[in-house]
Amino acid sequence: MKKPLIPVLAALMLLSAATTLAATFVGQPKQAAWILLLLALMKIMLVALCFMKLRQAHPFWKTALFFMLVVIGAAILLAD
Repeated sequence: MKKPLIPVLAALMLLSAATTLAATFVGQPKQAAWILLLLALMKIMLVALCFMKLRQAHPFWKTALFFMLVVIGAAILLAD
């Protein structure tokens, strides 16, 4: 495994642990949903940029990913 990926894997593991802790210990369901959504979006961005090599992709794909995340996030927030 390449050395630059090790910090990304560590960050993903920390975000997964934070997701577990947030789901377990946050009392308010709406507040927990916000926290979990934010952590999930951060994990998606890390995976897309590092493991899917989206950093070297055409700008269209970077923009498409960003707008996809915005649309999914807006749909979830408007459903409340």
